Amino acid sequence: MRSRLSKTMSDITKILNNLDQLLIDSYSKIPEYKKLGVLFSGGVDSSTIAKYAKDCGLNPYLFTFGTDYSKDKDYAQRLAQDLKLPFHYLNLSKNEIERAIPKVNQLLISARIDPNIMQVSLSLGFYLIAREAKKLGVDLFLSGQGSDELFGGYNKYLGLKSYDLGLKMREDTENLFKVDVVRDRTMTKQSGIDIYFPYLDKEFIKYCQTLPTELKINGETRKYVLRELAKKKGLPDYIFNRPKNALQYSSGIQKIVEKIL
Repeated sequence: MRSRLSKTMSDITKILNNLDQLLIDSYSKIPEYKKLGVLFSGGVDSSTIAKYAKDCGLNPYLFTFGTDYSKDKDYAQRLAQDLKLPFHYLNLSKNEIERAIPKVNQLLISARIDPNIMQVSLSLGFYLIAREAKKLGVDLFLSGQGSDELFGGYNKYLGLKSYDLGLKMREDTENLFKVDVVRDRTMTKQSGIDIYFPYLDKEFIKYCQTLPTELKINGETRKYVLRELAKKKGLPDYIFNRPKNALQYSSGIQKIVEKIL
């Protein structure tokens, strides 16, 4: 096992170069747009997406949402300043969230997605930030969706054996297209904004699924190879070392939703 891991680590430069080129290729497939926004939490997924957008000359506008309980704002604002990209933060009040819940429920049901607390919490931020972004002329969002399924971001993956981990991540990637992508697109489409998912490019997924699982979960470090890619692209350590936080919790939205429902 040790020799296999050593061999894998010796190939990491080549792997990072391949991931880099595949992501650049993914950005070349972005649909035409008038103004581009990035759904941005200051986590490694969306920060990497924002850095590639800047490096590809797309001049993105960074959009972050949260509540008074948000853990994302400081990270997102700091990186926006470091990247010298325009930044907009939408602070969501309890009243605003409460008013939006009936519409979000209706949209989830129309998309055949169970409107449980988690799905409602995940949907609310996208629905409300899209309304805000539309006022600023945005017509396309970039999203970091898919990173957790491709690179082992979820806590539930820890402890799984390599074969089982690979199967579970493939299964979750397939389900992502049935639920998460549909949900996010449904919420932003209400404001006339589409979403493009750079990590979900067909060729990028295909390559990621060939990578050894020890490059995805290395000890207790989840999304190891993505963090290395973020480091290679010049993102600061407060980003590529930032622990994984589920959006509904890091934004503080679910805490409010649980009080309302």
